[in-house]
Amino acid sequence: GVDNYSVYLVGGALGNTASISLGTAYASQKSFTFTLPSTVQSGSGYQIQFSGKYVSGDNSPSFNIQGSQPASPFNITFPTSGSNLQEGQTYSVTWTGSDTGVDNYSVYLVGGSLGNTASIPLGTAYASNHSFSFTVPMSVQAGSGFQIQLSGKYASGGNSPSFTITPPPPFTITFPTSNSTLKIGQTYNLTWTGADAGVDNYSVYLVGGALGNTASVALGTAYASQKSFSWTVPSSVQPSTGYQIQFSGKYVSGDNSPSFTISQ
Repeated sequence: GVDNYSVYLVGGALGNTASISLGTAYASQKSFTFTLPSTVQSGSGYQIQFSGKYVSGDNSPSFNIQGSQPASPFNITFPTSGSNLQEGQTYSVTWTGSDTGVDNYSVYLVGGSLGNTASIPLGTAYASNHSFSFTVPMSVQAGSGFQIQLSGKYASGGNSPSFTITPPPPFTITFPTSNSTLKIGQTYNLTWTGADAGVDNYSVYLVGGALGNTASVALGTAYASQKSFSWTVPSSVQPSTGYQIQFSGKYVSGDNSPSFTISQ
């Protein structure tokens, strides 16, 4: 009359009254998988107890539990002391070992220009992966003394060695160049290198040439990380020399390309 059993670990260092619930076993399956709890002390005299409806309990023969080797201590292996990480670039935090009972960590950027109390959350790292990818925020003021902090349940926080954050290369438009001639109705890719600190995207305009000193044509939004922006020379624009592409972003008054020519 028993369909299933409650399964317990009893005896050994647990004594005569304590037990640890392991789950439910179904009679018809003739098998039950369990993980030995890490909280159990090594010792002899342990038993598995099956307890079902109308059954006071069937116990296994006594067996020993042997302790495993202690886990290696948690240790961040990158970034290292003296590392230079560039704003806007992506890196992997790596570590060895583990903290007992911690499955995941909240990851923060601390120190440096953030001071002693501020931090920037970077995401969640899973302990078993031993690696976490993050992008250095463009909003951070470059400098030394930064650390990566991994903080988990029951873990006060493992910090990396101190490292330096460096600014990106200056924003430079690489196309169009001063020798470029662009044709009305044709599509081109604006390209650039570097970045402006704290700017994720730019409003892009066509200025100069036949538009004069005050008029402009809005071309769209370019995203800093893509390093490229596709656009079509508007049919409403008159052929002329002296045109420029202007990038305007938050906190940035505008970066202009070299002057170029637009023709029919």
